[in-house]
Amino acid sequence: IYTGRNRMQPRPLPVRPFQGMIHAERLYTMHVGLLDHGIPVLGVALRETEHISVNKDRLSKMDLVPGPWLRELKEMVRRGEVDERPVHAATRDGGHRVFTRRELVEAIVLRSPGQRIAYVTDVRYTPENVARIAELAAGVDLFVCEAAFLEADRELAAARGHLTARQAGLLAREAGAKRLAPFHISPRYQGREHELLDEAAAAFGGPVLRLSSEAERGRRCPAPVKEASARD
Repeated sequence: IYTGRNRMQPRPLPVRPFQGMIHAERLYTMHVGLLDHGIPVLGVALRETEHISVNKDRLSKMDLVPGPWLRELKEMVRRGEVDERPVHAATRDGGHRVFTRRELVEAIVLRSPGQRIAYVTDVRYTPENVARIAELAAGVDLFVCEAAFLEADRELAAARGHLTARQAGLLAREAGAKRLAPFHISPRYQGREHELLDEAAAAFGGPVLRLSSEAERGRRCPAPVKEASARD
């Protein structure tokens, strides 16, 4: 860095690891963890600030229908502007009814802690990586994690800087994740993907999701994320 105070002489900046929260919005924050794959790589976590939804049964009982007014109401909640100002809520017959913001929020809005997702791939199974991933993915609702090799091929996985399915399951359990989605499976296991899901599920001890493969996405659209048991 060059500054007038230093008479424009170069002064090195301190080394600061790319770690922790890197971006913040009103609706979410982005976090990264610096991991090792033989080269530096980043794990990423997205954390929703607050999850705001609508009680659809209550909305229907009040004879109201969704529309721009409902999106605006959610924005008011996120901004903390819940007061006595009027809201023109659309009704099923094409008209509208007038409520205060506070009345509608108390009647139909559900507020809960924000959802969180973590994404990790191309990493070695080392104590340093395990500790950083556990911190990054702590308590996430969904942990999307590579499971490149079977545990029987763990030496090959280590040589190539990747995880086994069992290691992915152990990481999810260590982090306290609610669900695990193994992916980035080596092509050597084509047709045997269920073996990696079984292995990850056994180590995790919780719900495992099967993400559609690239080949499957070519056969159908859109490609859903579907629940899978360890026997899928």
